Amino acid sequence: MSQERKKIEARIGEKDDPESKLKAELGRLSEDESKEAVLLKVDAGNCGGVDKVDRIAKALVRLSRPHWILVLGFGLNDLESVPDSVWELAGVEELGLGNNKLKTISPAISKLTKLRKLRIEWNPLEGFPEAVCQLDQLEMLSVFGCQLSVLPSSFASLRDLILLDLERNTFEQFPEVICELRSLVNLFVDHNDMSSLPPSFANLRELRILDISNNRFKEFPRVVCQLPNLVNLFMHNNQLSELPLAITKLVRLVSLRLDDNQFTSFPLFLGELPQLSTFYLLGWFNLLVYCRAHNWRRQSYSGSSTTSQRLRITSLFQRAQRDCSFNGHHRCWFLL
Repeated sequence: MSQERKKIEARIGEKDDPESKLKAELGRLSEDESKEAVLLKVDAGNCGGVDKVDRIAKALVRLSRPHWILVLGFGLNDLESVPDSVWELAGVEELGLGNNKLKTISPAISKLTKLRKLRIEWNPLEGFPEAVCQLDQLEMLSVFGCQLSVLPSSFASLRDLILLDLERNTFEQFPEVICELRSLVNLFVDHNDMSSLPPSFANLRELRILDISNNRFKEFPRVVCQLPNLVNLFMHNNQLSELPLAITKLVRLVSLRLDDNQFTSFPLFLGELPQLSTFYLLGWFNLLVYCRAHNWRRQSYSGSSTTSQRLRITSLFQRAQRDCSFNGHHRCWFLL
C-alpha cells in the first residue's frame, strides 16, 4: 500500500525571509512526520529576483530531507539564469520557470533526476536546452511561447512524456522527433506555422488530445485518422475546405473543432462518428454550428443517408437562435 504524504505549502513573497518562512511552515511537522514522506510545495513566483530565488534554494537544501518531494515555482522573477543552488535540490519533481528571461538552461538541470513536470514557457530561448533531454523521468513538458523552430534529435529520449505543450512557437515543420514519443497522450502545437504532419505521426497511437489549431493547414492531415484513441481534436483557424471520409475511423472522437476554416459544404459523414458530442464549424455560411449529440442523436435524416448517419437538417431561425451564434439567413445542419 502506498504511503500517504504529508503536504506542506509555503508562499514566499518579495518581503518574506525565505528561511524564516520555511521554518515556520515546516514547524507544523512532528519529528516522526518529518521522517516520513513529505510533499513540500513552494510558490516563489514574483518573489524578488535571482538573489531571492538563490536564498530560497539554499534554505531548502538546509531544511529539507532527501526523501521529501519538492514542487517549486519560480516564475515571473526576471531570471536571466537559474541559480546553481536550484540544481542541488535532488528531490524536485515539479519545477516552474515560466515567464522569465531565460535564453538557455544550464546543463546542471540533468541533476534533477526525479523531475516529472517542467514548465519553462514564455522565455526567449535561443534553442531547446538539450540537457532537458537527459531527464528521462519527465512526464509533462511545457515550452510554449519560447520562439522555438526546431527540436534536437535527443528529444526522442523523453520517452515517458505524457503531455507536451509547444504552442505559440515558430515551427514551420512538425518536429518529426516527437513521433518517437509513443507514450504521448496530450499534444499541443497550436499557434505555429505548420501545414502538414509526417507519416510517422501515426506512431502516436495513445494520443487522446491533439491541438493543431491556428496553423496553416490547407488539407486535413489524413495521418490523424490513424489515431485510434483520439478523443478531442482541435483544428480551428486553419485553411481547410474539406474533410476526408477516413475521419470516420476516429470512433472515440468526442469533441471536434473546425471553426474558422474555409468549408463550403457540411461533411454529412461526421454523423457516423458514434461518440461525437460537441462540434464547432464557424465560417461555413458565417455560422457557429454547435452540436450536442446526446440531445439530438436519435433523429433520422429523411434523405439517402444510411441509418448510421444520424443527421438532422433544421432551420436556423428557431434552433440556432437558442443554441448558436449566427449571422445570415441560411440553413444549419445539426449533428444528432
